[in-house]
Amino acid sequence: MTENPLSLINPIAALVAGLLTSLHCMGMCGPLACSLLGGQSKSKIATFGGYHIGKLVSYILLGAIAGGLGSRFVSSLTESPTQLLTWSMAVFFFAMAIGMDRYLIRLPLVSRLSRYLTRHALRIHSGFRGLALGLLTPFIPCGPLYIIIWVAALAGSAWGGATMLALFGLGTIPGLLL
Repeated sequence: MTENPLSLINPIAALVAGLLTSLHCMGMCGPLACSLLGGQSKSKIATFGGYHIGKLVSYILLGAIAGGLGSRFVSSLTESPTQLLTWSMAVFFFAMAIGMDRYLIRLPLVSRLSRYLTRHALRIHSGFRGLALGLLTPFIPCGPLYIIIWVAALAGSAWGGATMLALFGLGTIPGLLL
């Protein structure tokens, strides 16, 4: 299915979303990234580099899974995935505005697992600590990430989903480096 280049389901739109979202990332993931500080300057570069590589690897895997799972769904649509995305986002934001989020399924096991893994990742040697924390980043609850995963699911293929999340992840890096 060929999408309009101005569509929301577009790799360039994902990159721009990542750049714009990096302001959000500075406040939410910034403290995690700052927890990596310490050691020699070469160690900091390796740690931050490992963090961003780990985060990108996780995002790409999530995008590939979402795109792969969504590909069958997208192929069965009679209308454009962009229309579905627009309406589903409208319903989602309306539900959030009226407080329906309190009825969402909570996954306490994921939260406990994330805290456990993060606590142990912080004990790892600084060079691998960044990589470990980057790989764990998608376990941190993140609205913009969940939205882009939904967009990746509508990308129509595992490759399309992986591309969407790779570019979104690349877009978030400048803000976190600040």
